Amino acid sequence: LDVAADEIRRRDQVVIVEGYMDALAAHQFAHSNVVAAMGTAVTESQVLSVKRLSKRIVLALDADAAGELATLRGLETVRNALTDTELPTTNAMGIIRFERTLKAEISIVSLPGGKDPDELIRHDPGRWPEIVSGAKPFLDYLIEVTTRDIAPGDARAKSEAVATVVPVLRQISDRVVQAHYAGRLATALDVDERLVLSEIRRRDQRSVIASAVRSAPVRNLASSTEDHLLALALRYRELTAEVIAKTPAEDVQDARNRVLLSLLGDPSLTGLDTDQIIAGLDDSLADHAERLLASLEDKPGQFAGQIQRETQLTLDNLGRERFRFLKHQLQVEIRAAQSERDSESVTNLRDRLGELAARHERFYPPPSPYFRDSRSASGLSR
Repeated sequence: LDVAADEIRRRDQVVIVEGYMDALAAHQFAHSNVVAAMGTAVTESQVLSVKRLSKRIVLALDADAAGELATLRGLETVRNALTDTELPTTNAMGIIRFERTLKAEISIVSLPGGKDPDELIRHDPGRWPEIVSGAKPFLDYLIEVTTRDIAPGDARAKSEAVATVVPVLRQISDRVVQAHYAGRLATALDVDERLVLSEIRRRDQRSVIASAVRSAPVRNLASSTEDHLLALALRYRELTAEVIAKTPAEDVQDARNRVLLSLLGDPSLTGLDTDQIIAGLDDSLADHAERLLASLEDKPGQFAGQIQRETQLTLDNLGRERFRFLKHQLQVEIRAAQSERDSESVTNLRDRLGELAARHERFYPPPSPYFRDSRSASGLSR
């Protein structure tokens, strides 16, 4: 590593090969950013040294093992080098955590012709840079290796591939990157992308969550007007976007619904559909979103115009409910201030009631010709 350090810094890339002879051949032919794992796990000191030199790491392991993830033992002790609380693992999830923790880019070289690096370099030294430049990002490599031999009609093999790759995709914190690779896996297996996204989120609890959603009474799933509004927004995202954009966040009282409202209006998530957004949520919020969607499962199909009108009507009802609640609170406070003969508070509260009425004028009933109006000075003084 000491011999390769300067070249690694210069190229901002380190190539890890399996054996000493592989590294020696590379250096003999001026490929000096190559280091050897010496056929065993990289030591903790090597990991920390590599981290300081470059975070662009290429694994060029012997061709007879390159097709199997077990050969990635070069990173066997990486997690142990980063934390004392977890045991080292030799698996794809450990590599993804390594990438995330160090902000590293790990790529895999598929060596041609069943040859190891030593043979390739000695036979054709000039070809080595081309081979290294063709290294695939780890997740691309993982999906390719996992799916390449699966027959189109082999459902069981597809299921096993999903079970292999999905736990790795769960380690990705970036929802856009996660959705991208979920799509790659779905395309490679010719399955619905929503199935892969669902598996990513559901984890080992997926059957329990699905059962709870199916068994819960529909009438309890949308327990409020704002729940129904968010359910419509999730199910018909494009059709309801205009209405959701003008939904006041302060009218939404459930913290979970406020988060969903913010996400649905986030322009950076425009390219993601509802399933992709839910896949990126934490379990409790995702469960809530799925329950909202489940509340509409038995709803008859509607035309686009009907959906938009229903969404607008639901937003109006939400605003009306919020207005009535705030008006009632102010009226209670006004009566309390009057009973205490606190004229200053009465005046301030009366002003706030007037401001509230102005903001929600469309919800305020017209003055009655027969009864005193609580909005008037005479009404407030009673």
